[in-house]
Amino acid sequence: MKKIIIFISIFIIMVLNGCDKEIVNNDNSKEVKKDVIVLGDPGWNSVRIHNNIVSYILKHGYGYDSRIYEAGSNEIKRGLRDKKINILMEYWLHDFKEYNYQITNNYYETVSVNYDDNRQGIYVPKYVIEGDLNRGIKPIAKDLKRVDELIKYKDKFVIEGQDYPKIYGPVEGWGFQEFLYNKFDGYNISSNFEVVISKSGDDLASYAEEAYTNGIPWVGYYWEPTVLMGKYEFIKLEEDPYNEEVFLSTGLCEMPQEDVLVLVDTDFKKKYKELYEFLSNYETTNKINNELLAYHDIHENKEEVVKYFLEEYEFLWSNWVSDIAYKKIKADLE
Repeated sequence: MKKIIIFISIFIIMVLNGCDKEIVNNDNSKEVKKDVIVLGDPGWNSVRIHNNIVSYILKHGYGYDSRIYEAGSNEIKRGLRDKKINILMEYWLHDFKEYNYQITNNYYETVSVNYDDNRQGIYVPKYVIEGDLNRGIKPIAKDLKRVDELIKYKDKFVIEGQDYPKIYGPVEGWGFQEFLYNKFDGYNISSNFEVVISKSGDDLASYAEEAYTNGIPWVGYYWEPTVLMGKYEFIKLEEDPYNEEVFLSTGLCEMPQEDVLVLVDTDFKKKYKELYEFLSNYETTNKINNELLAYHDIHENKEEVVKYFLEEYEFLWSNWVSDIAYKKIKADLE
């Protein structure tokens, strides 16, 4: 009876700790049964691309199956805290108080910065400034460089059928709405342009894409990484460097960039040391994310996007993984 109790106790400890388990088959052969790694999906395309890349590397490099858990950001962070979710590939660090509180209280651990060069601000299509010889488009604002210079070129943004130039502003209800209003007022844009408020991010994207496709002037708020910025050539207009006090009071400076973090549950390092080392090396850029989002928009098939990344950016991911994992992934790709 005592042996049975000891065996059951050991089994329970193994289950609770999530350790890989040795399984004895009917023919007495043994194999290691690895845990299924759970990745959080808060619902946007860039995090899904990273989830697919990581899932492929986990399976073909390290022998781990994975599962994607779709939920809102807050639920995923609770899942990390409760150890029901193991990895979140994109945590946008815009709320330092919340982050510091949750780190202090062991909700999760930050293992790396996925990318930190994301951008947002006021954009124009490249042809507005440089033209596009292939499409026969002449530049209309050769010397335009800064947001505060827009009103000098306001007449250039009046298109056929309109009485006033338009600038496409924030999406209704989004967090930066108030700051953009301050920016437009401070640069006297509001009194010289009609500010268009989009109902959704998709609406804003469609306005910009339609203008770009037709080669007509467009100016408005946008952000990166996004499909739009990956598919087309836009130029972000310059402003003074970001200053928190200036941004909060008048908005007359660059908009803040955010670190995009990779999070794991607080037991992850202890349970999956080699996976933790892989994720600690995981680092991409805004440019790569724009490119992958555009590629995904065209091809849609997630396997094609992963294969494209692994082939085009071997110089990058080969430094993330162990030598053994690299050889396994390369063999699978071939």
